Amino acid sequence: MRRAIALAAAGLLAVLVGIALLREPAERASARAAIHPVVNRGTVPTISSSAPPSRSSARQRGPGTVAAGAHLRIARLGVDSRVVPVRVHDGVMGVPRDPQVVGWWRDGAAPGDAGGTAVLVGHVNYAGVDGAFARLPDLRPGDPVRLDEPGAHLRYRVVAVRTYPKARGLPAIAFTRSGPPRLVLITCGGPFDATTGNYEDNVVVWAVPA
Repeated sequence: MRRAIALAAAGLLAVLVGIALLREPAERASARAAIHPVVNRGTVPTISSSAPPSRSSARQRGPGTVAAGAHLRIARLGVDSRVVPVRVHDGVMGVPRDPQVVGWWRDGAAPGDAGGTAVLVGHVNYAGVDGAFARLPDLRPGDPVRLDEPGAHLRYRVVAVRTYPKARGLPAIAFTRSGPPRLVLITCGGPFDATTGNYEDNVVVWAVPA
């Protein structure tokens, strides 16, 4: 499958197709997808429901970037993944080839910015290898999420986990550059369509500063 998130503008950016992963045998991918049923936990934050970001030390970089050496850490999932910038090309957001590396959408808000939604994308699997976000649907409201950079430790808590059909897209708030700070983690889920080589859904974790 292609490693991509397709985007379209509808006032604000919204995902139409979602992350697609490297093609693998249909029966194998279907088996993986079958363990991730539709998820509907917690309450998705509104445009005014987030608090200012919390950090254990002052940020050592300007707004709108992620420092080299940044790592995403999710204790419940055992995730400790390097974070690298990704961009949109011809309406498609790239996802890092390494399944254990997470991509940050560099044209949106950055984690720790005073406002806007920071978007992190990752693989559920890639070429038969579990990705950093393979167990993303297992997260629960209240679970801690950290993004550690040299000199700064940003803390978030999960408030909602949702499954969205790719055919319907994601809420525009997932990509807004304004409003209170939020973090969203996005991967694939749901049934696997062997004809298109894509999963039919996106799994999205919503988090707010802790």
